[in-house]
Amino acid sequence: MKVLIFLLSLVFLPHCAVADTLRLGIANYATQGLHGDLIDASVKELKKVLRPKNDLEFVIYTEEELEEAINNHQIDFFISSSAFYRQMIRKGARDLTSIETRKDDDPNQSEGAIVLVKGGRKDLLVLSDLKKQIVGYSPSFGPSSLQILNGEIKEKGHEPKTFFKKVLSLGPDIDKMLKTLDDGIIDALVLPSCILENFIENNEADSSWLRVLAPRHFSALKCAHSSMLYPGLTFASLPSLNASFSRQITQALLDLDATVKGSFWSVATNFNEVDRLLRSLDQDAWAADRAWSFRNVLNRYWHIVLTIFILVLCLIFYSSIVSLLVRRRTSQLDLALKRERQLKKKSLDASRRIEQMQRIGAFNQLSSLFAHELGQPLYAIRCFCFALRKEINKTGTRSQEVLETVQDIEKQTVRADEIIQKTRNYLKAKKCSARVLLVQEALSTAIETFNVTLHRKAEIRVECTKSSLYCFVDSLDFELIVINLLRNAYEAVQRTGKKPIIYVEVNSIDDYVSVSVEDNGQPVSESLFASLGKGPKTTKEDGLGLGLTIVTSLVENFGGNITFSRTLTGGLKVTVNLPAVKRNNS
Repeated sequence: MKVLIFLLSLVFLPHCAVADTLRLGIANYATQGLHGDLIDASVKELKKVLRPKNDLEFVIYTEEELEEAINNHQIDFFISSSAFYRQMIRKGARDLTSIETRKDDDPNQSEGAIVLVKGGRKDLLVLSDLKKQIVGYSPSFGPSSLQILNGEIKEKGHEPKTFFKKVLSLGPDIDKMLKTLDDGIIDALVLPSCILENFIENNEADSSWLRVLAPRHFSALKCAHSSMLYPGLTFASLPSLNASFSRQITQALLDLDATVKGSFWSVATNFNEVDRLLRSLDQDAWAADRAWSFRNVLNRYWHIVLTIFILVLCLIFYSSIVSLLVRRRTSQLDLALKRERQLKKKSLDASRRIEQMQRIGAFNQLSSLFAHELGQPLYAIRCFCFALRKEINKTGTRSQEVLETVQDIEKQTVRADEIIQKTRNYLKAKKCSARVLLVQEALSTAIETFNVTLHRKAEIRVECTKSSLYCFVDSLDFELIVINLLRNAYEAVQRTGKKPIIYVEVNSIDDYVSVSVEDNGQPVSESLFASLGKGPKTTKEDGLGLGLTIVTSLVENFGGNITFSRTLTGGLKVTVNLPAVKRNNS
């Protein structure tokens, strides 16, 4: 049994494999116009020719559906207007036959458009008079008539999309379409050529009230028309139809007899007018390519776009490399500049230290000379004072003022001698004799000495937070520190022409006694404020710039520190912090 089934399959399988179904697509308007009987006869003839080996399936489409079926490869050949066929030429469509009738002598000129108006409309004489008029047409006969009219309007130099006031779609009944024109609902009626003649012949209708707008006369077509003539319905094949079927179908259609209405299949050889019409309306097969879009530009100039893209990538890569190198080089230069600034700063600091050391060395030499040479005059002054006192006692003159003056001279002489001894101790690098000192008392002594040396009494306002504050420091050094600060404050205000007022504030901060000196002078500049405490510098014409340096050195010798800050008015405030000493009775 299995052997029998296998043998039967070998016999029938080849026949089954050869059998195929051909698919025909027909535009809906092809079956409703003058050539509907020819389309029916053609379908029957093709089925007869293709059987029994092949079957024929046909589907009626609108033009939009027919185009979609072609794009989806659902049909092998189709019947449509010559304009639609030329629009599908890039899909591989090739014409096999075209419609010809007994009313035309050339299949290349078998279709046109006729424009009908009322005979009494004297304002409608040429096609250009249809501007801002209402035009009616029937989609049942296809879009060719309106398409052809738009081509004529375009040729006159008008834009079809805005030329008419309105375009009305009407039904397939010609009698109703004519009544719509007669009632004035539309100003003009557009029909395919020969439709009107066929209607009048079959219905014996009265057409005396009608007039053909801008009639044309071609010997090839024996029907009224208002436009150029083009090939009619076209039978076209697609690439899926092989050559043997194409030959069989073409032969069968050409051998088919003419219908009662006089339609038959022929071969059109010139589609140039159709192509020109579609090109003028921007509806040809290449219209999409002319439209400006990124896809069209990419499809047409992909090699240029690719080249530009590669160049841009190369430029981006080059830019990134250059940017990386620039960043690296910039970083190196920044480091080099930073090192250079650091070296320059170190060099400047070293130069300042050397200059300070040179000035201090010169000052040491001068101080040594000053201490050595001043000792003898001071000793002589003390001797003169002693002799003066003896002379006063001898003569019996007891003037209290004179005695006080002599005592003051001796007192200042002793003080000068102490300063000389202090200077000698500094030069010999001997340690100072520090002791516990009552700050308020030492501050009063320093202010008194400052006023004596000033030859006038300065306005000095002192404020103390506590009654008794002690610090461990040499009394003479403390006096020297305070006098230097007072002198600097006084002279800073005096140069501005204002009355000098010096504020002295004594506080106890943590383990330190703080002595602050500020004045009512002008704001200190940024450059001067930044240079304070960084070596010898003076703003005085006759100054050496050693005052703050000596003060800083003295303060640091006793374990203290000196700080600089701005007052609320922008002036300078100098604060000296010295180690505090706590007393049980404090």
